[in-house]
Amino acid sequence: MSLKTLIPWPLLLLAGLAACASGGPDKPTERKFYKNPQVRQCLDLDRDRRATEAQACWSKLLNRLESDSAFREASELSDADLAKVRRKSGQSVRRTKGLRRELDKCFNITSAQRDERLTCFQAYLDANRTRLSVAERYEVETAITAMKQARERVEGKIENTVEHAGKLLGAQLHLEDEGVRIDTIEPGPLALAQVPEQGIIVAMDGIPIVELDPAERIARLEACQDRQVSLLIRQGGANQVSFRLTECRCGPEGSGKLIWQERMPAEVCTTANSPELKLGISWCYLSSDGVLEVEQVCKESPADLAGVEPEHQYVRLNGELILGMTPDQIAKALEAFPANPIEFKARGGALQSPSPLTGQALDTARAERFWKAVQKAMDLEDETSGP
Repeated sequence: MSLKTLIPWPLLLLAGLAACASGGPDKPTERKFYKNPQVRQCLDLDRDRRATEAQACWSKLLNRLESDSAFREASELSDADLAKVRRKSGQSVRRTKGLRRELDKCFNITSAQRDERLTCFQAYLDANRTRLSVAERYEVETAITAMKQARERVEGKIENTVEHAGKLLGAQLHLEDEGVRIDTIEPGPLALAQVPEQGIIVAMDGIPIVELDPAERIARLEACQDRQVSLLIRQGGANQVSFRLTECRCGPEGSGKLIWQERMPAEVCTTANSPELKLGISWCYLSSDGVLEVEQVCKESPADLAGVEPEHQYVRLNGELILGMTPDQIAKALEAFPANPIEFKARGGALQSPSPLTGQALDTARAERFWKAVQKAMDLEDETSGP
């Protein structure tokens, strides 16, 4: 005997109506969430597996909902919707950090294991091509090309000397641990780019020299025969450093152009009016190396909640290489907070890189208290390290 024969049909009808009634009120709310244009944009990026762009989209939306009451009201999103955006944002951050951990595994393979490193990069690109932004794909593809050329040079298939690279660029070059030193300048692309003698090439195509083995450095320099090569050149001593960004092309139609040049102190540390205080951070900017070295973190601040820790060293800010940035450029990027999230990439890779910094900035009073605590810690350190 079926259940229907045991229960009178009016009761079944009432039960059915009750079930519809209990599920009814949620549907308009669901529709409102999924029809919201900002939510729709982020969901579309998730659907297309564009992980990095989706993470930025969710982080930006969450930050606006939490910091801009007028935007929150206009969006007509409920508290439950806000919780859903938080979950989506957290999921997207975990996905992008997972991608970065995969890529860091390839970077951490030593130069001596070039074939294994090349295989790792190619597998990463094949598996994640649609998830990466154009800039990220370019970074990996350029690394693969440089490693292939470096392998050919080691095998003797292509001339593998820094002297040859120097002839192409019009200079005598010398490989050093921290970069490629320009000993003398001759007529050629570097001269056209107004590059001085005794400068050091510290980055090529937006990649720090220290991340490249000698053969890859030469391969990237000699790529000037096929395309424009971007060179960041540093000069200076203990107190002041200067940077020049140039673009060079070698060959019969060789060219060289100075894009920009800046001069700055070799070290700049947090002061009472520094914008990083509202994030809950004090640091020193080591401009020669392009490193933001964290010193103190305020408890329960945006920085603390994101996972920033003392002694972390950050080399990218919002995806941009810090090497060559002026202190004013860094300050300007930080001033966009809290309207826009702040992202750092650590020298130690994804495992030390924090989540994007979001939420409310420290108010003036709390930032001042944090600064006083920083000063007190510095005074105590001076006392303990004194004679």
